[in-house]
Amino acid sequence: MSDHARPRYKPGGVTGKGWKPGQSGNPGGRPRGESITATLRRLVAETEHNGRPIQDLLAEVLLKEALKGKYPFAREILERLDGRVSERHEVRVEGGDWRAKMGTLTDDDLIEMAEFCGRTGELSPRLSELREKRLAEGGGAAHG
Repeated sequence: MSDHARPRYKPGGVTGKGWKPGQSGNPGGRPRGESITATLRRLVAETEHNGRPIQDLLAEVLLKEALKGKYPFAREILERLDGRVSERHEVRVEGGDWRAKMGTLTDDDLIEMAEFCGRTGELSPRLSELREKRLAEGGGAAHG
């Protein structure tokens, strides 16, 4: 059914003042001129601060912040040097379904895996409590 065959249809919406079918809401398109990215590229390439190129100063700040342990800066540097890390992961388990194998892991196995990956903050409250208890006893995840 076309819009014109509908009862009470009014081109341009309820008031009739809106856009008609086939009419653009932005007939001129994006205004001409330099994009913000192009402007930044030009300014970074052409500008100096205290006699040093802006590009060098920005790279130095990125490196200093990364060396302070600030992950976003380190990630930015690594992605620019090595490319983005693929977000896709595939896990294959020989001899059956990985879900079944996960069910056979002990609490200590799970705690050890979290410690290895640096993800102990994501352990369940029960496993976190068990980990703290084992650490207080002088053991670790591989305890008992």
